[in-house]
This record gives sequence, C-alpha cells and structure tokens, in this order.
Amino acid sequence: MPHALIARQPIVDGDVRVVGYELLYRGRQSGPLAGFDGETATATVAINTLLDLGLTAVAGEHPVFVNLTRAFFERELYLALPSSRVVLEVLETVEPDQGMVALMRRARALGYRVALDDYVHSERMAPLVAEADIIKVEALDLTEREMFEVARALRRPGLTLLAEKIESRERFEIAREAGFELFQGWFYARPDLLRRRTLQADRATLLQVLAAIEDPDVDFDRIGELVEHNLALSHKLLRYVNSALFTLPQEVDSIRHACSMLGIERVRTCVLLLLLSEVDDKPRELMFNALSRARLCQMLAPQERGEVEQSYFTVGLFSLLDAYLDRSLEELLEEIPLSEDVKRAILEHAGEPGAALEAAIACERADWSALEAGAVEPEQLQRMYVSALEWTRRVERALIRAESQR
Repeated sequence: MPHALIARQPIVDGDVRVVGYELLYRGRQSGPLAGFDGETATATVAINTLLDLGLTAVAGEHPVFVNLTRAFFERELYLALPSSRVVLEVLETVEPDQGMVALMRRARALGYRVALDDYVHSERMAPLVAEADIIKVEALDLTEREMFEVARALRRPGLTLLAEKIESRERFEIAREAGFELFQGWFYARPDLLRRRTLQADRATLLQVLAAIEDPDVDFDRIGELVEHNLALSHKLLRYVNSALFTLPQEVDSIRHACSMLGIERVRTCVLLLLLSEVDDKPRELMFNALSRARLCQMLAPQERGEVEQSYFTVGLFSLLDAYLDRSLEELLEEIPLSEDVKRAILEHAGEPGAALEAAIACERADWSALEAGAVEPEQLQRMYVSALEWTRRVERALIRAESQR
C-alpha cells in the first residue's frame, strides 16, 4: 500500500481546550489505486497510513476528523476506522441529493458522527444539514453580521457549530459570541499584541528567567536560585524529574540533585517547559505545539549530541515565544543571550537549524510543497513528526501528574 503524508490541525472549544484534530493529508501514490478515483484513492491511502501510524500516536485520546469522498461513503470504507474515535467529514463538493442523505444516515446508524466540511450557507444544502452532527462553517470571509446570521439560521438541538479558519483572537471572540461551540485555526498561536499592557508585568518576569537560563555561563546554583524563588515551580520541577519520563536510579530531592543527575542541559529544558506551563492565560495546545516543534527540530539536528542538538531544540521552542509573551520575536530575542546563528534561524529560518524549523512548521501546516523540497524524505519526516508528537504526549502526562501532586 502506498504511503500518505498526514498533518493535523487542532479543533478547540470556547476555552481553547483541544477536543479533536482534523487530519490534513495528501496521497503519495504514483497513480490512482485500481478501481478508485483519484480523491478516493488518496483518502484510502491516508486511512491506511493513519492506521499504520496509530490513532493514539497522531491524536492522543482525542477524536480525529477525516475528509471523505462520496465514493468512500458508498463503499463504506470508513468501517476500517473506529466510530468512537473518528468524525466523518462530507466534502463541500458532494452533491446534496437524497442518495447522499441516505449515506449519511447509514454512517450515523453505524455509530459514526458526521460533519459537513467547509460549509457555505445555502438552501440547497438543507437536506445534508438536517442529517449532520457537526457543521464546519467557512468563516474566513464572513463579516461579523454574517457570522451571527449563519449561526442563527443553523442552530438546532443536537447540532454542533464549528467555525473554521479563525486566524485571530478577535475573530475567535466574535464566533464564540455568535454561538459557535468549536473553533479551528491558528489564532491561539499568534501574539495578542492588544493585550500586552495588561500582561506586561508577568511576561517581563518570565522573560528575565528565560534570559538567565539561556545564558551560556549559567551554573547549577543560579538555576536553583531562579527556580526556588517560585515554590510551586520548584515543587513541580522535582515531581516532573521524578516522573516516568526520566529513568533515574533514585528520586531527586533538590534542584542541585536534579542537575547532578540529569545534567545541566536536560534540567534547563525541564525548567523552560515548566516555566511556559506556568503561563495560565495561554492555551495548553500552544505549549504542546511549541514542544513538538522543538522536539522535531532536535531530531533533525546532526548526529552530534549536546550543544548542537540543544540549539535546534531552542530554535523550535522559541519560534513561538512571541505568542507567549505578546511581543514581537525581534524585540524578545534582543533581550535573550542566544547566539546569532540561533537568532537568525528563528527570525529568518537561516542555516541548518532554520531549515529544520521550516520542516517542522511545514509538517504542522500540511505545507506539502515545502516537505517535498526539503533535505529529508517526506515519509521519514512523517515518522519523525509522529515520534515528536508521541514524545510531547509523554511530557504532557508528566506535567499533569506533577500538577496533580502540587
């Protein structure tokens, strides 16, 4: 079976908590599979790739939304996917006739939830709307008034409204006020510069700590002093280090002990991600997005260990720092003692670390042309991307355990 390239985009609720992922995919076969049209062949290859990679590896415990053609519904090829984990999306190109209505009813009778993808409001779509569990409204070009009108026209008991292509916090707030319950887009990963004044003090403190940790001359005592100023953070770090994420011969009971057991670079990484997790007005998905990006960059580093690998991790992690601190990356990097090569990689995607960052972003955004043009084969990059997601899930579980024991 040929392979497919798969990316995912988070779907969040009104509190910006992840409730699922839409799978974005493209087939890698040289031609359509026997007996299938091109689109159905692509979906078939993607499903097989998904099953090969594993649903949990790609999406954790969350459901996935998968775009399917009419032929996929007609042949009931979705039966390979568990109904408890998958939402079937009807493409916007499907003809809204009674045959499609019957196919949607059949899928729902088998326990699947069905969504209409890229929905544009019109009376001709009414037969499919009546059978849908979720409607994904294309919100990019809607005015504020139109967003309210569409939500009002569609609203009914049992139907969930999802606003797609929400690219700013302002649009998210409008869609939520209009009555949409789920949201898709990269709004949470963009700096909210309008809120900077009210958050500046907290962000300044965080930046000071980050700057100190990035100082190449920092030592164990200084890291311990920084962390111990925040009792909750100190306690969380020790819980985190003692979690199943690290295989240690004994428990650690102090920051100095943690440093001696793990080494300065691993403790530095722990402190960085725990500091980011302390920012409680930013969605958790932003942190996990930054971590999976950092991990993939690290995996793309040359085979050398230590400093080179850590610099790639820093490039990935800090590439989303503007969204955390609500300031431009240019400003922020002026205040952190990073090397010029690392700064250029973050700002300009320059050099090999910059190329790794571009590859990581391409994986997240399903930028297939960038993946094809990269130095790493797309299939190999796909495996590394999924491995980075699995690593991030382990970090997430360790953080949750650490927080529950505070």
